[in-house]
Amino acid sequence: MMPHLEKKLEVELEGDARVIACRFPFPNWTPDQVTGEGTDTVWAYDVSTFQRKRRDALTDGRCASSRSLKNKMY
Repeated sequence: MMPHLEKKLEVELEGDARVIACRFPFPNWTPDQVTGEGTDTVWAYDVSTFQRKRRDALTDGRCASSRSLKNKMY
């Protein structure tokens, strides 16, 4: 369930939102803060953090694609 919720939240949340997860972390996000341990663990995620990482990954992917395209052209 968490991967589906993660994708939904990435699309719908605004950049200043904060997501709190209890018991189950999001599989692809890196938490900005973790509190507790075991079954009492709580993860806090700032939307701006994972949006920036996703944007950076897309930019890196585009740069790699354009480099390979240039290499094919010459």
